[in-house]
Amino acid sequence: MAKVNCLTTKACLLGVALICGVSSTTYAEVPVVSSTPLGKQQGSQRGSSQNSTAGLLFQLESLQQEVQTLRGLVEEQNYTIERMRREQKDRYLDLDRRISQLSGGAATQATGLPTTNPDLNQNPSSNASSQSDGQPSVEKQAYKDAFNLVRQKQYDKAKVAFTALLKQFPQGSYAANAHYWLGEIYFTSQALDQAKTEFEQVINQFPSSRKVPDAIYKLGRVLYQQGKTSQAKSMLSRVTKDYPNSSAARLSSALLQTIR
Repeated sequence: MAKVNCLTTKACLLGVALICGVSSTTYAEVPVVSSTPLGKQQGSQRGSSQNSTAGLLFQLESLQQEVQTLRGLVEEQNYTIERMRREQKDRYLDLDRRISQLSGGAATQATGLPTTNPDLNQNPSSNASSQSDGQPSVEKQAYKDAFNLVRQKQYDKAKVAFTALLKQFPQGSYAANAHYWLGEIYFTSQALDQAKTEFEQVINQFPSSRKVPDAIYKLGRVLYQQGKTSQAKSMLSRVTKDYPNSSAARLSSALLQTIR
């Protein structure tokens, strides 16, 4: 009986073992067998890795190239800004020099306007009447007031004053000078098209004015600023040819040397 029990126990244990074995076999993960040889699998993995690395290197090189391009653009813009700053400063200095010379005694050489402002006496008849009654003409006073604003560097107000003067006296004794100073103000503020118009007014509408040489020189500078080098050189050469003894001719000659 004991032997039977023992055999039974062993049978039970064996059954349990068989059941466990079957279960283990049944539920075991079925291995995936690739039809691709091992060597080819490794080669494919290496190729994929190399392609990925090459792609990253290409992206890195592209980014580096973009950075270099952007740096070049920044340097170019910085240079352009610095050049414009210097040119703007030169224009202000030039205008201040002309105004100072006009106020201090050297205006005949620099601007064509004598130190005693004889351009305020261009009309003999009106000048005679104003001397007789001791009162300046309306046009003369308007010009003096406008020009004083230029000397005080109140350029916006001066622009309004000169414009009003020209509206009231478009062919007056001081119209050429008013156009010229409007051109100077526009040129200083880089309103090149407006400056060009004003200087052309002096040249074309008032050919006998003493401001013509300066207006031609300034027109040459405007054209040069606009990138019209050939036209600029033509204007500057015209000054040196037609007005060789003027200060405008000397300035034109100096500028021609720099742009040739």
